[in-house]
Amino acid sequence: MPLLIICNLSLYRFAESVIPYLVDYGFDGLDLDWEFPAWGRFRSKPEQKHNFTLTLQALRETFDNYTEKRVLPKYLLTTAVASTIPLILGCYEIPEMSKYVDFINLMTYDIHGFGKTTPFTGHNSPMYSGQSLLDKTIFYYYNMVNIDFIYELWVEHGMKKSQIRVGIPTYAHTFHLLSEKSHGLYSLATGYNTTLGDEISRALICKLLNDTSFKQVWDKDCAVPYAYSGTTWISYENKQSVYMKVKWILENKYGGIMTYSLNVDDYVGQQCGEKWPMHRNIFNAAKKYSPIQ
Repeated sequence: MPLLIICNLSLYRFAESVIPYLVDYGFDGLDLDWEFPAWGRFRSKPEQKHNFTLTLQALRETFDNYTEKRVLPKYLLTTAVASTIPLILGCYEIPEMSKYVDFINLMTYDIHGFGKTTPFTGHNSPMYSGQSLLDKTIFYYYNMVNIDFIYELWVEHGMKKSQIRVGIPTYAHTFHLLSEKSHGLYSLATGYNTTLGDEISRALICKLLNDTSFKQVWDKDCAVPYAYSGTTWISYENKQSVYMKVKWILENKYGGIMTYSLNVDDYVGQQCGEKWPMHRNIFNAAKKYSPIQ
């Protein structure tokens, strides 16, 4: 994407080149996934932050020009965006983005995973802040990054609630504990579980949880579960956490729900007792809590 943004002309050529794909395949629109403008390899180029806005503008104007001339339904323009404070504030011109996108798909997952600077267990997609002494002291920053806080930050900086779709993960993160005796939140880990892999599918989550050796724990403050057995620790979603997320989304009048991703739900019904268990939970929760029946 950064190499594409050389001049205004190339942006509009790119936007025009997208339309045949939308037409030929009957797509409703385009979702941009640039991770992330003015960051990573291109962090030294702060102009990419503005260039991303220009890209959205070119796509919006080109799409609208095409559909208005032909009296067609408007093409959707959405983009996947970050959920950490430095990326939110450093990568996006939020009020300008709001003018051009129909929705942002907020990636409120991978909030915590094992890393060199985070060698401890943590929640993949916490709903709220924890309330323990550790949460409020040593792990204050990690605890502050949660769905409730992140969405308020986006709204505070200029994105409309109705434009924000909340990301719910269908996968789990694994950790390999340093010691079996220390298995709570923020327990030291040596890495992810090398047998299972860093990210595991819903089918594998169900398989593990069906094993009686796994102890499942509900974190009432963060409103998410975790489970452990021996030196294996996983952060995942269950029916209760999904229902609480969906209820919160609807009560706060956000624009909808995005999942990541379809292919890691148990779409065969191999281990979870039904097909698409995560997406069924989301759908059922939306039916239950929707103000429009």
